[in-house]
Amino acid sequence: MRQPVVYILDNNSAISDEIITHISEYLPASRLEKADRYLRTVDRNNCIISYFLLLYGLLENYGIRTIPEIERGLHGKPHFKDADISFNISHCDSGVCCGINDRSLGVDIQDTDIEFEEILDITMSRRERELIERSDAPSEIFARFWSLKESLCKYRGTGINDALNKIDFSEADSNVFSVNGVFFRSEKRGGFWISASSENQVPAFIEGDIEWYIHRFREIYE
Repeated sequence: MRQPVVYILDNNSAISDEIITHISEYLPASRLEKADRYLRTVDRNNCIISYFLLLYGLLENYGIRTIPEIERGLHGKPHFKDADISFNISHCDSGVCCGINDRSLGVDIQDTDIEFEEILDITMSRRERELIERSDAPSEIFARFWSLKESLCKYRGTGINDALNKIDFSEADSNVFSVNGVFFRSEKRGGFWISASSENQVPAFIEGDIEWYIHRFREIYE
């Protein structure tokens, strides 16, 4: 049984157009078309980078050199049509991540500089709200809880719903923990919190810059 792996890329805003063009050569046309629909450059680049991380994970872990056909479940969670491999991607202004596993997993990444006041009551439990409001860095605490909740919803395949404030992570005072048979890892990296959840093992986090990923990809691919 493989350990779930989450590949992380920090400082995605510093990636050059030349690198984006280079890694785009390995990606399916459908993904590039989706990327072109984004208005902001950082969103367009994140769309491309996240799938390059997915391709890297497929190549490193399974020897798969192209991204299989992707379908979406009832609540929008993507999955491969003909490959028994789970994946999940997420990105924010500060970073990008992609998780890959033999079984279901969920990943989420959230900027720590986040405006949360208008959604605090509908997304956080009473105890979580208390911790956020008492904190010297409330937006960072909110980002952590939010990323944990999103990773769990993605793991379950339910999508974000109206019951977020019924999910409570106020007792999760460690970076690694389990709740009701689900394993979590949550860490602050740079300007974001990243969280991952899995049913079989605690996910491993692997972080590198884009040059490192490209170098490793070429070594395996070629």
